[in-house]
Amino acid sequence: MDTSNTPINQAEVELYSHDVDFYVWTKTDAAGTFNIQCAPAASDYVLSVMPPSTASYVPFNGAGLAIDDSQTENQMIQKNIVLKTASYINGYIYKTDATTPVINAQIFVYSENHNYSSNGSSNEDGFYQINNIPIGSDYEITVKTDSYAKAIKIDQSTGTSVDFILESAGTISGKIIEEDGSLLADVLVQIKSETANFTSIGRTDSKGHFSVSDLQRYLNSGYEITDYLVTIFPDNYAEQSQGQKRVGEFVTFVCKKAELTGIITDSLGNPIPDGVVVGIRIYKNQTQGGYVTKTLADRTSQFTLNALLRDTEYQLSVLVLYSKIEESEQWIDPNGFGASERSDAGVYMAGSHIEVRLKGTWDE
Repeated sequence: MDTSNTPINQAEVELYSHDVDFYVWTKTDAAGTFNIQCAPAASDYVLSVMPPSTASYVPFNGAGLAIDDSQTENQMIQKNIVLKTASYINGYIYKTDATTPVINAQIFVYSENHNYSSNGSSNEDGFYQINNIPIGSDYEITVKTDSYAKAIKIDQSTGTSVDFILESAGTISGKIIEEDGSLLADVLVQIKSETANFTSIGRTDSKGHFSVSDLQRYLNSGYEITDYLVTIFPDNYAEQSQGQKRVGEFVTFVCKKAELTGIITDSLGNPIPDGVVVGIRIYKNQTQGGYVTKTLADRTSQFTLNALLRDTEYQLSVLVLYSKIEESEQWIDPNGFGASERSDAGVYMAGSHIEVRLKGTWDE
């Protein structure tokens, strides 16, 4: 029935359980009733009701419906379902000339307030209509095609017509190189705009070049998007970002080695003995948290921490395994000595070489 207690005739009803591999489909009668028999016991039933195509109601989906053994033996479970009155959003999708329709554009609508989404496509006239959606005014409408930039409009209301004029897809391209000019391949590149509520990704090719397309040039208000943030995530280098970019710009990133090295001994200056494992962790200089990366000391007691940021302050901690040293976890103080508390840790920068001398001896 609907919210006025009027029976809904010819609504499609589906009951499904994955656990017992059960599926049944039926329709309501003129009294709005339906009857499903011989459903086996299960606790993962999904009950769905789709209103008839001639009626404007929000579909119902109920998950986690349980039927136990006692209910399957000559007993009836009554499930009353009320379908809420629904509405629609429609409009036209045009090419850049604002006249030529775009056929088979994919349209997605989403309401956060209702936690509801639906989709459809444009016809030969560029027209779309998404029916049977909850009444609301917070809908985000997204249009996607193969040849044009993705378009988004937010805070749209049901019962209205929302048209789109699509732009040709724009690109931001660039290259990523090492400090010596060598090109970096297969680096993840992310391009994001807060004002356009848009994110896209790409990767560099074998020559270190990237080109991320499907970018909007203008906001729906007509203003140009100028806040694209380009971020790269190269292996063994710190991530980098360049902001305030526009469609059509070429961006170059230079990845510089920023590392911190050191050597570790015990309080007597003895190197790490065979069988003892020493891990080094590096954190940003703060009172807690801020973990960045870790490494192990090698057979010569030396270590290297890569992918650090220049002009950033760090703190180091050491974890000793398979040793009798009294304190297996120590922070490194400003003079390179082991300390018990993080509050005593020193501050170090990329490019430093630290001669670490821990408290205690390996066989203590």
